[in-house]
Amino acid sequence: MGARNGQSVFDILTAGWRRKVTPMNKDGTLGVSIPADILQELGIEKGDEVAMKPADDREGVLEVHFE
Repeated sequence: MGARNGQSVFDILTAGWRRKVTPMNKDGTLGVSIPADILQELGIEKGDEVAMKPADDREGVLEVHFE
């Protein structure tokens, strides 16, 4: 997604990290890497369940929730 109304996704976030969306396999599945320090801080591990939903208060923002 490019800039919208003069703001990029990165501009909307505060204290965020620039990340790239990358292909995971040949069927079109995409993924975003998570910084190692965040993985450790939140205890996120490979295979954890993740819930994703559109943000209630920002159009075009996807929330990712880890249990």
